[in-house]
Amino acid sequence: MMRALSLWQPWASAMARTMCPVKGFETRHWVPREPLPICDVVIHAATRWSGDQLAVCGLHPFRLFMPIAPTIFTRVKDGPEALGLPAGVALCVVDFVKVWRTAEVVGIAKYSQDGNAEAWAEELAMGNYSPGRFAWEANNLRVLSRPVPLRGRQGLWVLSPEEESRVRSALEVADAARR
Repeated sequence: MMRALSLWQPWASAMARTMCPVKGFETRHWVPREPLPICDVVIHAATRWSGDQLAVCGLHPFRLFMPIAPTIFTRVKDGPEALGLPAGVALCVVDFVKVWRTAEVVGIAKYSQDGNAEAWAEELAMGNYSPGRFAWEANNLRVLSRPVPLRGRQGLWVLSPEEESRVRSALEVADAARR
């Protein structure tokens, strides 16, 4: 049984690393009910699109990795597809291995001596690390061979058998191509 989590763009593409090399955490205001790790979670790019999301696409670090850069002529009504961002599709599969309080992740980033200060700054710029929130650590990223159309839902949701079959097929093709 595969679960899915819908993310708004551009965060979904950042998680799938189709546009950005850094997004190892997904921030939420809630923790999952399921025990960790939660394996084989499909990352779904939601269809929701707003002016705020469009504005984020023009900010660092997103603007550096956009398939199509936003301009003053980019309109919200054109949707995320106008910027080369897919919507209403599954993009990748991850395993959520740990849930951190956002303050812990911010502390690690602030005091890290691992030489990755820029990477940590970009990670923090890609989530809502406000106090009282949670950062879900994602590992084992597997990008699908092609986006798989799915209707999103809120929360952590279970794919239907037919949806799971389509996602697993795209995973198998991607795995074969990597070998």
